[in-house]
Amino acid sequence: MLEREPAGAWIRLARASIVHPHMEGAVRSLGWPRGQIADWRFPPTPGCRGLHVHEYADRWEAHVDRVHPACDPLGHLQHDAPQILIGGGALVGGLLGLLLVRRQGRGLAMGTTAGALVRLALVSARSSRT
Repeated sequence: MLEREPAGAWIRLARASIVHPHMEGAVRSLGWPRGQIADWRFPPTPGCRGLHVHEYADRWEAHVDRVHPACDPLGHLQHDAPQILIGGGALVGGLLGLLLVRRQGRGLAMGTTAGALVRLALVSARSSRT
C-alpha cells in the first residue's frame, strides 16, 4: 500500500480516530522538531519506504518517507530530511574553520559557508545519480 502513496504527503487525524501506533507495531523514532510529543515509525516496506507518525496532544500527523532510515540512513536524510544534512555540513565546516583559522569570526564564517556549500554539492550530486 505505501508503495503507491506519494512520499511527503501529510495526513492529519483526530487523536481518537485511530489506535496508538505502538499498538500496531510502530516504534519510537526521532524526527525534526515540529512541536510533537513523540515520533513513531512503522517497519520499512519491501521497497524501503516507511510511514512516519508524529504524535501531538490533540491529533496525529503522518507522512510516507521516500526512504526508510533503517534501510538507508543517508538516503533518508537526503530525500526526506535534507535540512539536517545541510545544517550538519555547516556545523562541521564551522568547527573546522575555527580550528584552521586563528581569527574566530572569520574562521567560523568561512568554515560554515564552505561546509554548507560542500554539503549542498554532495546532496546535489547524489540526487542526480538517483
